[in-house]
Amino acid sequence: MMNENELAVTSGQMRALARYEMTFEDINGKADPGTVWVCFPESYRTTLDDLRAALGNILRRDPSVAEFGAWYYEMTSLDRRFYLNEACGVKFDDDDDDDGGNGKGGGKDDGGSGKAASRAPYSGLPLNESDLFGHIWNRLEEIWIETDDDTNVRMNRFREEFEGFIGEIETFFSNRSRTPQEMEFTDEQKRRYISQFEDADRVKAASGAELELCRRFVDELCGKDDIAALRLKGYACYGGNGLYDCDWAASRDCMIRLYDLTDEPGYANTLGYIYYYGRCTGGVPEYEKAFKMFSVSAANGLHEGLYKLADMYRHGYACKKSEKTAGNLYRLVYNDARRQYLGGVEGAFADAALRMGNVYAQGIGLEKSPETAYEFYLQADYAAKRRAAHGDFYGDVNVIMGIQRALDETRKELPADYFSEYASLPASGYYGLFCSGGYRVNVSIHLIGDSKTIVLLNRLPHRGRTDSEHVLITLGQIGYCRLVSGISMNARDLKTSLRGGPLLSFVYDSCVFNEIERRMEFFCGDSHVAWIACDEYRIYNNGKTAPAGRLLTFASVSFCPGGRIYDYLCDIPDVKPGDRVIVAGYDGETEVIVCAVYEKYESELGLPPEKYKKILRRR
Repeated sequence: MMNENELAVTSGQMRALARYEMTFEDINGKADPGTVWVCFPESYRTTLDDLRAALGNILRRDPSVAEFGAWYYEMTSLDRRFYLNEACGVKFDDDDDDDGGNGKGGGKDDGGSGKAASRAPYSGLPLNESDLFGHIWNRLEEIWIETDDDTNVRMNRFREEFEGFIGEIETFFSNRSRTPQEMEFTDEQKRRYISQFEDADRVKAASGAELELCRRFVDELCGKDDIAALRLKGYACYGGNGLYDCDWAASRDCMIRLYDLTDEPGYANTLGYIYYYGRCTGGVPEYEKAFKMFSVSAANGLHEGLYKLADMYRHGYACKKSEKTAGNLYRLVYNDARRQYLGGVEGAFADAALRMGNVYAQGIGLEKSPETAYEFYLQADYAAKRRAAHGDFYGDVNVIMGIQRALDETRKELPADYFSEYASLPASGYYGLFCSGGYRVNVSIHLIGDSKTIVLLNRLPHRGRTDSEHVLITLGQIGYCRLVSGISMNARDLKTSLRGGPLLSFVYDSCVFNEIERRMEFFCGDSHVAWIACDEYRIYNNGKTAPAGRLLTFASVSFCPGGRIYDYLCDIPDVKPGDRVIVAGYDGETEVIVCAVYEKYESELGLPPEKYKKILRRR
C-alpha cells in the first residue's frame, strides 16, 4: 500500500530510465523536496537491448560527465530493482530483498558476495548477453571514475568508444544461433580474446578449438597491422609454443613490421638475435643486419643489445675487432645492472657479472686476472640463485650451469694459496662503504678477552623508511658473496677513543682515514664521535656448508663445433666427450656433440633437478 508522501516509479518509467530516455533528475523533479519520497515498488529486468538504447541516447543527448555519473550511480544503487547483477552474470546466495531496492549488490569482482562461474570455453568472448553486458557496464564505471566530473566535460568525448560498444552489441545480436567458430566479432573483441594467450599457462590450458580461434583472430588482426596481434604471433613463433610452431621467418617478419610501426628498440633487439644466429638462413649469421639492430637496442640502453654489440666488437663481426670496446661495453652493462640490483631490482645482474668474469678470465681488453674473475663469478652465482628462488626467469638453468662451469674452471687457475680460512681487510675496513649514500651506521664493539674484538656494522634506514639499501660484499678467498645491511669483523689489537665496559657503540654518517695517526675518524653531522685504530680486520664465512644431496651427472654439449655450450642432465651411463647424443632443441630432437662430462651435488645446483633438461638417448 502506497503512502501519500511517496511517489511511485512505474515499470514503464524504469524502462525509460534504463534506456536513458529519462533521467533520475526528471523523476526527482516531480517530487516536492523533503515532503514526497521517490520509491520503486516494482522491478524491471534491464536487457542488453536497453543498454544499446542507453548508449545511443547518451551520445544523442550529450550530457556532462557529472550528469552521466549521477545516472550511473543511481542505476547501480538500485541494481536489485533493475536486476543489473543478473544482467552482468553475477549470482548471489542471498536472495533477500529487504533493503527496499536501495542497497547496492556486489559486482563481478565483489570479493566473494557474487558467484562467478569457472572459466568457460572461449572465455573472454561475449557468447551470451551477460558477458557483453558486464564488460560494457564495468567499462562505463571506469569511464565515470577516471574522468573529471566537471560540468563542462561532455560525454561526446567518448563517442568513438561508445560507438564501439554499440557495434559490439549489434554484432552480438547478428551472431545468434551461430557457433563460436561461425560468429563475427569486432576487432576490439578479438584483441581482448587473444590478449589472454600472452600467458603461457592460458595457452597450455586452452583446447584445440580455442587455440584455432585465437590463431584465426591473430592472423586477421596481423593483416591490419595490429600491434598486439603482431607481438603475440612474433614471440610465439620465436621458438614456438602451444599456439604456434617455431617459425623463424614468421617471427622475423612480425618483428620487422612491429619495429617499423612502433620504433620500439625491443623489437630491434629481437631481430638482432634472429640475424646473429642465422635463424632464417640455415644457421648462417647475418652479422651486418644484426649489428644494425643491436646498435639500435644498445643506443636505447637495453642490456641485451649492449651485450651482443660487445660480442660483435670482441670478435670483429661486421665491425672492426676491438676487445677494448667490448670490455668497456660489458662494464657499462655491469655497472648499470649492479646499481639496479642494489636498489632491489633482480634484473640481469647475474648475467652482467658472468660476462665481467669472462672479461677478466679471458683478458678481454685487459690483463687476465683469475682472482678478479672468480669474484665476479661468485656475484653471478649468488644473484642467479636468488633470482631463480624468487621466480621462474627464462634461461636461469643455462645461466646457473654456465656460472658453475666458469667457477670450476677458474678455481684451477687460482694460486695454490688463494683460499683461506678468513679474508683479511686493511685498517679502513668497510666503514666508508656502509655509510655511502648518506646512510647512518650503528657500530657495536664487543670486547672479548685481551686481544679479540668483534666489530658489528649495521646500516640504519633513512628517516621515514623501514629498511635500508643493501651492500654487496664479495670475498673470493673465503667463497663469500652476500647482499647485506650489516657485517661482523674480527679486529686484531683494536684501540678506540671510547671508554666503558665490554660493549661499546656509536652512530656515524661519515668517516675518514687519518693517515698520520693510522686510525679511522668518525663523524655524525658536524660532531666527531669516535676514532678506531686497528691494523687488520678478519671476516669468516660462517655460512659455508658441505655439498649435500644426490651426486648427479651432467654433460656439456654443443649444437655445432665451436658453438655455445649447454648443460644437460645425463642418466645414460658411460657418456664421454666426443660422443653424439640426442637432446630436445628449438626445432625438436637434435643431435649434439658432448664436450665435457662432470658431476654435481644437488645442493650445488641452485635449481631443483627437474628444472634441468635431460639427454634423451645416444645417437
